[in-house]
Amino acid sequence: MANSVVQGRALDEAQLQAIQALVDDNPSWSRRRLADALVQGWDWRNAAGRLKDMSCRRMLARLEAKGLVRLPARRRVSPQRKAKVIGEVPGVDRSEWAARLAEVQPVSLEQVGYGTAATALFDHLLARYHYLGYAYPVGANVRYLARGRDGRVLACAVWASAALKVGCRDHWLGWTSPQRLAGLARVANNTRFLIMPWVRVTQLASHLLGLMTRRLVRDWRKGTGQRLALVETFVDESRFQGTCYRAANWLELGRTSGRTRDDRYSQIQVPTKRVLVLPLQPLARLRRELAG
Repeated sequence: MANSVVQGRALDEAQLQAIQALVDDNPSWSRRRLADALVQGWDWRNAAGRLKDMSCRRMLARLEAKGLVRLPARRRVSPQRKAKVIGEVPGVDRSEWAARLAEVQPVSLEQVGYGTAATALFDHLLARYHYLGYAYPVGANVRYLARGRDGRVLACAVWASAALKVGCRDHWLGWTSPQRLAGLARVANNTRFLIMPWVRVTQLASHLLGLMTRRLVRDWRKGTGQRLALVETFVDESRFQGTCYRAANWLELGRTSGRTRDDRYSQIQVPTKRVLVLPLQPLARLRRELAG
């Protein structure tokens, strides 16, 4: 049997059998505990030296979806791990704020960690006001709160691991499947970007994109050990046109296929989205490094 490459890790038949044996020998273990045991046993770490526990959980889920392992049933998600939606978000001034960009500057970016006071605020805002809601991202991620010069919250954004396969992006970069698996750690996806619904500031969105992409290079490397080369996003064209991304010099490459990463049999239909990217270094160098 040929090796299966999942989450960038090559697994042979012996390793798959070892995973199944771990599951069978510990029937009371949750999926999370199984992943923790695997990642520690393999000493599977990112370039920054951190255990890749979230990647291991996703790897197990994908192995199950492929029919390569049998996992215990999913347990009910603890309420503490969900982004809660409450009637009102405490401590946020939600009065209408219409201004020129110069009137809210300088804009500050606060990186949001986990288990801090800012975490609850960030989770509440995205869960309540973003049309997709919010769930904690899997894998590498960087989260920002943007505030105006008076401290009021202007926006929230999440930058997370890149999509595994995107036809137009992969064709544009010209990389092979092994090159893609090796290079994805240097690509981040803007999975959430929310301007607060009460904020009306001309050119704010494109200004924030510029601030975030410049800061993200440092924060991504600090968290993952990887030097970021490209950022991407998917824009639901039934709702948006992607104007702020174009104003920030992002390039439109095409559209998604309308399938999800777990669609093994081409039966799951989701809306197609515009694919936009921003190279963070000269294009020739980007393609040479990511496809080299």
